[in-house]
Amino acid sequence: MNFTNNDIHEHGAQYLATGLQENKILTILNFGYNQIGDQGAKYFADVLEYNETLKTIHLGFNEIGDDGVKHLADASQQNKTLITLDLQWNRVNNYGAQYLANALRQNKTLLKLDLYENQIGFSGALYLADALQENTVILSYLSYKLLIRLSIDYFIQTLTELNLEYNPIGNDGKESLGKILQNNSEIKIFF
Repeated sequence: MNFTNNDIHEHGAQYLATGLQENKILTILNFGYNQIGDQGAKYFADVLEYNETLKTIHLGFNEIGDDGVKHLADASQQNKTLITLDLQWNRVNNYGAQYLANALRQNKTLLKLDLYENQIGFSGALYLADALQENTVILSYLSYKLLIRLSIDYFIQTLTELNLEYNPIGNDGKESLGKILQNNSEIKIFF
């Protein structure tokens, strides 16, 4: 079901989430660009906690911060069907990354987590890297600059896909990518 860019906000999210509580059919929910914020994310977290059919939920561009991510992370620990969680272009920072990392340690069904263009810094990336030691989720679109600031070796063992679109790679980046490819022949790198 696609509700992208419908100016729904948190109150509309509440009504739709209530309607989805008993859903037994819907597998994909696209709710991007609706400015649902943290409270709207909480409503969808309530759905995720009990839903047994949703496999993909897109919540990008919704002004979701760490409070909303905490609710989603907590719910994903209970959910056994969600495969993809898209949180790109929100306001997730280090605390939100820590909540997600804790959830990834429990949830073994989530295969793709999109955190492109959030505000995750060094410590948040370390939380995620630690969690990825225990979970094979594809962490997509984590900032290339952030990966370079980290010890790249920290991510190498579990990283399977890296999207570097819209990043100034430069010579240092090329050298680092060479190291990645030497240590991980399974990784897919996109430019």
